[in-house]
Amino acid sequence: MLRLDSEQPNVRAVLAWIADSRRPSGQLVRALGDVWVWLLVRGHLRQSATLWQQIVSLLAQDPPGGDRMARVFLLAGGWMNQGEFTKAIDAVDEVIPDGRRVEKPSRIALLLMVRGIARADIAHDQARADLAEALEVARAAGDPLVLGYVQLHYGARLCLDGDHDQARVLHEEVLTIARSVGDENLRAEAHYLLAIDAMAVSDTRSATPQLAAAVRHYRSIDHLEGLTRCLGALSELALQGGDPHLATRLIGTTAAVRDRIGLKPWPSVTQAEQPTVERAAALLSDGEYAAELAAGRSQTIDDALNSALPILEDRQRAATS
Repeated sequence: MLRLDSEQPNVRAVLAWIADSRRPSGQLVRALGDVWVWLLVRGHLRQSATLWQQIVSLLAQDPPGGDRMARVFLLAGGWMNQGEFTKAIDAVDEVIPDGRRVEKPSRIALLLMVRGIARADIAHDQARADLAEALEVARAAGDPLVLGYVQLHYGARLCLDGDHDQARVLHEEVLTIARSVGDENLRAEAHYLLAIDAMAVSDTRSATPQLAAAVRHYRSIDHLEGLTRCLGALSELALQGGDPHLATRLIGTTAAVRDRIGLKPWPSVTQAEQPTVERAAALLSDGEYAAELAAGRSQTIDDALNSALPILEDRQRAATS
């Protein structure tokens, strides 16, 4: 990811050259599709707006011989990060039937995963079925990286549906995959979701070190959106520790950072965080809640993480000593 960060000016130059010269773009679109993790993490942030606008402009041309699967996958990822989940679902619906006949299984697994994530707020049972099928296809495909990401999101769905033990087992397996393939992003995601799994059963003793590990690994690749999700998880950890004031400040920082970076949380993230917001608001007076939210919104993400995480780690050590 850091290598691709350094190549952004060159990628933009190539995109501009292809657009100006009307060269066939199928190979480039497929190559961009192969670095989808980087694009999801970097390409849709406000500071990368030029890159993403160039990619969308290129994809809109849909030249003859272009790679439909990669085109749809890239567009769907962008729409999801903008909160346009219905667009993402419709796009995947268009290519899945043909894709099942001609595409390699690992790419079908990723498309099913995207549709399953996007459907979560619209059609729960279909979303879960998509993710379950994506996991089956990924396991048969023999691609550990794709399997890791699909398993990650299926486990998140299980956790939200109350199957906490199975979610934890799947996410522990993802952590093993991440270590074996050396994917720092997947490793961070696994730690983050293991923290979510633990908090779902009020196991703050397990959640705290998992969340600290997620922050450490997200920071190593400058994954701003992942760190923002960690803030949301820290607010739940603070609430479970009996501190609605700290929880509300973190809720404020989370919202402010998302406003600044220009990304919408995916449905599974909203479903995990919304109960925290509602409980924190219920535990404070209207004035207290508004004041803490405002204080949180004035913090940077680094300030919030650097102040809140040590407090919660110290409390956890004190509670278990």
